[in-house]
Formats: sequence, structure tokens, C-alpha cells
Amino acid sequence: MRPSMRLIRRPALARFKECHREIAIKTRWEKKDIDAAKATIRTQIIEYEQKHGQKKTVDFLKSEINRYSELSDVYSQQSLLLMIINALAFNERNGGFKEQETKTLVQIAYGVLQANGISTMTSKFAYLYGDIHRIRSNARYRSGDFWRSSWDLQIAVEVSGNSEAPGSVKHLFDLIAMGTRSMRLGHCLAAIEYFKSADSLGCVEDFFDIARSQRIKCLRLQNHFEEARELIEQTKGDSRTTQKLHLLVDWELKCHAASLKGDLSELVKSTRRAESHYAGPFILEAYLWMLASAGDRWQDQLPKISSLPRRQGLTLDKSDLSFQVISVIEDSQDASIPILSRLSQIESILDDLHRLDSIDIQLLCFVVICRWLADQSCFHLANLLLNEYMGASLKISNGRTRDALRIAEDLLSSKWFITDSVA
Repeated sequence: MRPSMRLIRRPALARFKECHREIAIKTRWEKKDIDAAKATIRTQIIEYEQKHGQKKTVDFLKSEINRYSELSDVYSQQSLLLMIINALAFNERNGGFKEQETKTLVQIAYGVLQANGISTMTSKFAYLYGDIHRIRSNARYRSGDFWRSSWDLQIAVEVSGNSEAPGSVKHLFDLIAMGTRSMRLGHCLAAIEYFKSADSLGCVEDFFDIARSQRIKCLRLQNHFEEARELIEQTKGDSRTTQKLHLLVDWELKCHAASLKGDLSELVKSTRRAESHYAGPFILEAYLWMLASAGDRWQDQLPKISSLPRRQGLTLDKSDLSFQVISVIEDSQDASIPILSRLSQIESILDDLHRLDSIDIQLLCFVVICRWLADQSCFHLANLLLNEYMGASLKISNGRTRDALRIAEDLLSSKWFITDSVA
């Protein structure tokens, strides 16, 4: 029989707290016990998934949560909480739980913590509240709900209080994650400050790669090119700079050339087979740059997006949202398909444009689709996309520019473009 998830509503949750209160008063939680239980449960879940697969692991998690919820000893309460946290993390990566089930899990977790006298902000175990919200934040970010993802992450930081030491892995994670989410929302000034803070605390490896590369990208999108280039030079001489980061900052320099000079030659060349940036994400971005640029100079050099997953030595996930969106954009360029069909294809990805996890890819898509619509004399539709692009540019740059990528001035000055902007 498939394990069920009991829905614990407010009255039942109150009874849950009451039946656990006596044991909670008599027993104090210790960090060493939490750490030991956490390691045991994580190993248990990993081994079960390897042996039985993801689907049966969901059933296993539900069964274990139901089993521990019937027990009142301190070990069982800790195990219940940690099993729930692991279940939420598993769901964030793989799915398997319904939305109502995840809400119930969060309420049960709150009940365990509150029944044991663990409060938000002041308790040394307050970080456990934060862990719950970090997982929800990650899940919402993956689904493209960037606003609520940011909200959940800020809650995680607030409820954790001072339980995370400055410079700790979790503290650095929070700074990087807040920077990434702020950047995706177009709050580039805030993003830069978060990335600076992580950098100043001596973050290394993946954290440093993200903090430095995204900060450089924010500066480019804000059109602070000189400051971005100074930071690129600092990065090249920093002992923490990895090979991956060298590739990222080199790509940023190529994007600078594309924005400032309209020169895509190095950017395009680097994405060819056996060249430095022969990788799926770089090829997809180069493709958008070529379509977004005025004129048809790059049309004969466009890669075939639909064939990329079959290329030898190239790893590309066909389920990735960026790939799916760009594939539709590629199909829309096919003049043999009736215009109404192509317009319908573009309509199908309009919501997806706001779920892309990279704001510069979103900006490029706005310009590419706008150019295509203008070429088809669909000027009212082109106007919609161009206003979206202009609004995003103004937000990102704090009013500095209406053309963050500096490739759409010809469109912005078109007679058909209607705007209230005085920029």
C-alpha cells in the first residue's frame, strides 16, 4: 500500500505540540546529537535511493515521517525533523511530493521545533528554521518563481538570527544566493553589495567564481564598463581564480566588445569546436547575440540549435528552459512556416521568458523576438517586447540606460516604437 501523508492542521498541530511537551521539558537538544542524526539519515536516504530509485524513495520518506511522528522520545523528534528537512531537499531536487504535502511537512517541522522550545532568532538551533526556508527558496528559484524565492531566503536569514557565524559556509551561501536572486530580479545594486560582502569574507572556489563573475556581469549590464574591466584585471591576478572563472571573465570581455563595438567576432569564434568556449551555455548565448545584433552579418554563421545535443563532446540538457526557449526562437526564423503558426510558437514561451534564470539571456531574448516581429511588420507586438526590454534595462541600471546590452538603439529610435519614457 502507498504510504499516506496525514495533513496536520492547526488543532492537530496543537495536540502534536502538547503530547511532545513533557519529553521536551525533560530533555535538551545537543548539537552533537543533531549532527550525528543528520549524517545517519542522509546516508540512509542516499543508500535507499541508490538501491530502489527516486519513486520508491518518496514512499520511504513518507513512511519514515509517519513512523517518527508517532514517537515522542527526543531521538525520534530529532529524526522526524531531519527526515522532513531531507524530504524537502529531496523534493527540491527531484520532485515527488504534492504542494500541499510540502506545506504540511513545513508545519510539522515547525511543531517539532516549537514543542522543544526552540525559538527563531535567539536559539542556537534557530538555523534549523532557516534550513527549511533555504530549501523552499531553492525550489522556488528552480521553478522560476524568483520573487518568492528571494522572500523565502530573506526569511531564512532573519529567523536564523546569529546562529551562523560570519564567513561560515552557510553565511557565504546566503550572501551568494541573495546576490543571485537580487540580480535576477533586476536589483543589480543590491546584488553587487551581496557579492562584495561574500568576496570580502574570503570566499573561495565555487562561491568566489559566482560572486566575482556575477558582480562583473552586473557592472556590464549597468553599463559601468570601466569598473567591470578593472575588476576583471583584479580577478585575473587573484590567487583564488579558478580555470572556470578565467573562462567566465574572458567571456565577459567578449560581451564588452559586442556591446561597445558591435564586434561579435571573438565571441562567435570562441564557441566553435575545439575553441575555448565550446560549451552549450556559451553557444546558446552567442546564438542570441548574433540574432539580436542589427543587420544580417552573422546570419550565415548561426549554429543549428536543434542539432547541438547530438554534437560530440558537447553536453547540453534538452530539458533546460534556456534551450527550450531558444529552440522555439530558432523555429520562428523558418520562413516556410506560416506566420500565424510562428506567432503562436512565440506566444507559447512568453511566460517562460520570465522564468529564465539568467537575466542577460532574458534581455537577449526580448531583443531577438522584437527584431523578428519588426521584420514581420508586426510593429504592435514588437512594441510590447521592446517596452519590456527597455523597462528591464532601466530597472537594472537604476535609470542609467534604456539599452542595457547596447544593441537595440536602432529599435528604440524606430518610428513605430511607442513609449512614455523620456530617457
